[in-house]
Amino acid sequence: MMTPLWLVLWLLPAEGVAAPVPFRARPVDFSLVVASCFRGDTVSLAVNGLALVTNATATSDFNNGVTGLGVYQNREGLWVRAGGQLTRYPRLDLRQGLHLRFVLGGQVSTHAVKLLKGRVVFFNACHEATQTGAPVRKLTVQQFKKPVALY
Repeated sequence: MMTPLWLVLWLLPAEGVAAPVPFRARPVDFSLVVASCFRGDTVSLAVNGLALVTNATATSDFNNGVTGLGVYQNREGLWVRAGGQLTRYPRLDLRQGLHLRFVLGGQVSTHAVKLLKGRVVFFNACHEATQTGAPVRKLTVQQFKKPVALY
């Protein structure tokens, strides 16, 4: 017996609606990017007390403005990219947020990052004008809620 065409067309959309929706977890829990205004600087980075980068040289790329130094965490672990190598560490517990210790040329700065404000974190070391007008180099932290496209 041949199934009427109208029955097939009527049931076809129901299959798509009834199919389970695939689980769509965040691909990355957080991402730390050593970004702009680094010129052969020696940097170190610790996250939640874990020293991840020690005395690495950071130079921002002329084209996209970022260095080759970064940290991110996904389901598989905590990943550090430094010196062209990718190193895996155990995942961090993020319930308390991120407590960052960044050392730039011997100067230590600490930052508490709340991931609700953004999971993509940029470190920049650009010059800013002081009240007297003299430029001073300052480490700043920027957070973004959405992925950042670098060209």
